[in-house]
Amino acid sequence: MTPVSASAPPVSVAAIVVGTNERAWLPECLTTLCTASSEPSVSLRVYYVDNASADGSLEYVRQHHADVITIRNSTNIGFAAANNVGIRAALEAGAD
Repeated sequence: MTPVSASAPPVSVAAIVVGTNERAWLPECLTTLCTASSEPSVSLRVYYVDNASADGSLEYVRQHHADVITIRNSTNIGFAAANNVGIRAALEAGAD
């Protein structure tokens, strides 16, 4: 592994979390991801892609994790397709 120079700009990394009525798992998942971004050579942005949840998942993320970028699908498009939605958004925002 090649070391990253201290003067190099941080690498822009995106973590994509997809959920459908998974509110019970979100507090631990997102807290862990959001606190894991302390490495100065990495700029971590977390994306939550909601597949039409009816359990308040999206509202929870928006209320308790304002730093997480949220995307709501109007229907459950499936796990892989929802990941692709998140990946496209992250790449458009400049993720490496």
